[in-house]
Amino acid sequence: MIRCTHFASALAFLPFIAIFNLSYAKEATSTTTVAAPVTYGYVNATQCKCVDIEKCGDEMEAKTAECKDKEECTNHLSKIGDVKKILTCLDADHSLMLKLEECAKKKVNGELGCTNSDNPINITVPLIPVLEAPARFRRDAEEDEAQQAPQLASPPELSQYLACVDSCVMSDMDVG
Repeated sequence: MIRCTHFASALAFLPFIAIFNLSYAKEATSTTTVAAPVTYGYVNATQCKCVDIEKCGDEMEAKTAECKDKEECTNHLSKIGDVKKILTCLDADHSLMLKLEECAKKKVNGELGCTNSDNPINITVPLIPVLEAPARFRRDAEEDEAQQAPQLASPPELSQYLACVDSCVMSDMDVG
């Protein structure tokens, strides 16, 4: 039996994550004049327009709705169960995640991290460093993992399905 609630969230966040990545890809390639040098560990980027994010989100939602039912993707799901039941479960979880996103937008009085201005400003954002954990922490984590009861993992076919949908959605998106 497949549980929807935990691993189905990946499909629900697929468009949101892609929009976030696309907005930063756009920002990094846009030509803007930087008034002052940027402090080490930070980067200047043009703030995204909310209307652009909404348009991109709508396009990705439509493309996701089209791709999620493609046979080349649903073939992965047919190996683990009834495709219609699994898709119903994924759709329900996706709907819940959209409600969560709307709630978050309302709490911050609008779109997350974007502007309604016709002339977006440059913003300076910190880079998130990748740090290597010291060996003693890795060893402790491995020991903790070994002592824990086994967790239910999603079937690899679900990951293959999600990758297929992602590939289909991104195949003709303008990311430049």
